[in-house]
Amino acid sequence: MKKLTILLCSLALVFGIVVNADALLFTDIKTIDKCLAEGPIANIITTDKVTYQHSTPSDFGVPPDTVNSATLNILAKYVNGNNDEVVVEGSAVGNLSSGGWFWNGWSTSIFDIRTTFTNWTTGSPFSVTIDANGCFLDGYLKIATATFTLDYENGNDTVSVPEPETMLMLGFVLLGLVGVSRKRFKQRN
Repeated sequence: MKKLTILLCSLALVFGIVVNADALLFTDIKTIDKCLAEGPIANIITTDKVTYQHSTPSDFGVPPDTVNSATLNILAKYVNGNNDEVVVEGSAVGNLSSGGWFWNGWSTSIFDIRTTFTNWTTGSPFSVTIDANGCFLDGYLKIATATFTLDYENGNDTVSVPEPETMLMLGFVLLGLVGVSRKRFKQRN
């Protein structure tokens, strides 16, 4: 029984290492809290765009790292229409989602920015610009927060992940050893 317990603990440890060696998750939340003017009032009362930076992990660089997913989630209010542009590192990624006008509350816009990181200097921040392109009737746009989420694999890690066939073979070997041990134990008694 003691050997079986040790065996099961060893298997749990091996599979635990395999599962935990996969990906790293990083999140950076920026509180922007800006109102952007739209139409003719732009740049008279307040500006019509805001630019800010998100951090990336200090050990993140492509190559050697691999990006599984990267998203930018922007929370805004008074988004009337689909004309407020979001630009990441000089490339347009889309417009803020309509909604969040007076009666709707806040709207959330999610952008897939994975291709931004095809080649990235380790630890560098990246810039985001939100440009309010609405007409006078839109009034203004309020940007509350922006959340950057990065799921990546660190290419510098030396932990190797065994292939499924290797793990299957190891499992059969361990089961065989357990069977032989039990047979010997029964023969002694």
